[in-house]
Amino acid sequence: MRTRQVRLRLLLALLVLAAIVPVTLLTVSLLLRFWNDQIMSAERRNVETARAISISVDQEVEGAISALNVMATLDIFDAWQLSRFQDAALRLVGQRPGWLGLILVDPSGGVLVNTAYPSAAGAVHAHSWSATVAKTRRAKVSELLEDPASRQHYVVVAVPVMRNASLQFVLAAQISASAFAHLLGRHSLPPDGIITLIDSNKRVLARTHAEPGLVGKPARPDLADAATRMEEGAWRAALPEGASAYAALSRSPLTGWTVAAQTGEVNRARA
Repeated sequence: MRTRQVRLRLLLALLVLAAIVPVTLLTVSLLLRFWNDQIMSAERRNVETARAISISVDQEVEGAISALNVMATLDIFDAWQLSRFQDAALRLVGQRPGWLGLILVDPSGGVLVNTAYPSAAGAVHAHSWSATVAKTRRAKVSELLEDPASRQHYVVVAVPVMRNASLQFVLAAQISASAFAHLLGRHSLPPDGIITLIDSNKRVLARTHAEPGLVGKPARPDLADAATRMEEGAWRAALPEGASAYAALSRSPLTGWTVAAQTGEVNRARA
């Protein structure tokens, strides 16, 4: 009799397990699918955010190129007068927040005028951007540069000044890196969201958190690696603040700069 009761209880336990285990497995499967969907959704949002901000940065650069191209058509370059150029340059710089000055370079790369340093035209050297414009006759955007005297970071946007199919000058705007930091800051982000802009050399050009101390420094290894591997996409990142994050990037074909969007919100939700 006692053996029959034990067998009955065992049978009942097996029946209960047979009912519970499939439900449990299904629940776990649904939860895993839910979290994977959440991760994929966060990655898509980050990619879309990075792409949108990259487009916004491109629009800022394109606006600078357009303004310089308009100035390049002025007759001050036909009958060259330094005073007229300086007057026009100061008016243009005054209308463009973040612009430090205009640089005028001759076809051989010599700096003729630099309104940011009126007493020393050579304070900003022409670098490779001038040679590229002189060779291609097209606009060029530089990598991140640094003034050795002030330690100020900036980029250069340069265009050719053409007359009768001949290069007369290279005209360039010196734009503070902080202007791009302000641009990044205008975009809405989650409380834990971080946006980083790196140049073609994988150096930090602007960042929405702890930005002043990181500008000019190499990008984090995971970001540099991701920017080398892909033009657009997502990856798992480790932030310098010690938190893990889901990150995505989008690289601009215009500038070669990369925007990275990072958030830890999915990680927190899972916790």
